[in-house]
Amino acid sequence: MTIITYDAIDDLKTALCTQWDATCVGGTKPTIDFVWDKKVVGFDGDSTERIMIEPLSEPIKPFDLYGTAYWHDLLIKIDIRSYKSGGITRQNQIVKEVSRIIKNIIRRSSAGLLQVSINKSETRNQDYRNMYRHLIDLKYSDVESHTFV
Repeated sequence: MTIITYDAIDDLKTALCTQWDATCVGGTKPTIDFVWDKKVVGFDGDSTERIMIEPLSEPIKPFDLYGTAYWHDLLIKIDIRSYKSGGITRQNQIVKEVSRIIKNIIRRSSAGLLQVSINKSETRNQDYRNMYRHLIDLKYSDVESHTFV
């Protein structure tokens, strides 16, 4: 059995970085980080548009009689932050571009993973005064053996 957490978040970051369409709705690509790279109390005036990727949990379920095959469901939180300079229009562009990229990578057999799906999308704009924030809960699914796919 292997853990897919780091492979999946690397895959997600690579997809967001390489498939961002700056010539279309997406505009300039925001900074894309893992949450531990930006683990700070406050941003102290930093108004850089940012997408933070945070792995949450990876429930692993054996489905073979002797425990040789496992189903993995990795939950990931994508935290999208933009600021007053672009307004809600810019926040909407970033969220739409992230969701477009996720829909493009929904089947990941070429990366050794099975599927990516959006579980939840919620705005947190009401919690902040000078920042727009949107959270997307994502699920990567994988199985140790791809023989049945």
